[in-house]
Amino acid sequence: MINIVYHYHVVKTDNQNNHMEVEYSADGHDTVLVGMPFPLEGDNLESHFRAYAPIYHWVISKKKPQKIEVGFKGTISPPAKELPKQEVTKEDIEHLIKSLIESPPTL
Repeated sequence: MINIVYHYHVVKTDNQNNHMEVEYSADGHDTVLVGMPFPLEGDNLESHFRAYAPIYHWVISKKKPQKIEVGFKGTISPPAKELPKQEVTKEDIEHLIKSLIESPPTL
C-alpha cells in the first residue's frame, strides 16, 4: 500500500463546462496540475479528489524508465486460465500404488 500524504488546491474552474483544474502537492514529489470534472451533487468531496490524485505519477516518477526503440512490438494474450488446485492426500497415493500393483500397465 502506498502512503503519500498530499494536498489539493482548486486553481481554476470552468462553470460553463463543469470542469476544474486542481493542483496536487506532496512532500518529496513534484506538484501536479490535474483537470477533472466537478463532483456531482451528493458525491463525497474527499472521495472525488482522492480519485483524481496523481499517486501513480508520483510513484513512477521515482523509477528510471526503460528505453524502447522504434519498431519494438509484441503480442498480448489473455493469461492462461489457472486450473483449480487439487490436494493429493496420502490415501490418494496409496490407492494409486495399490491399483498399479494389482493391475500393472502393459507396455
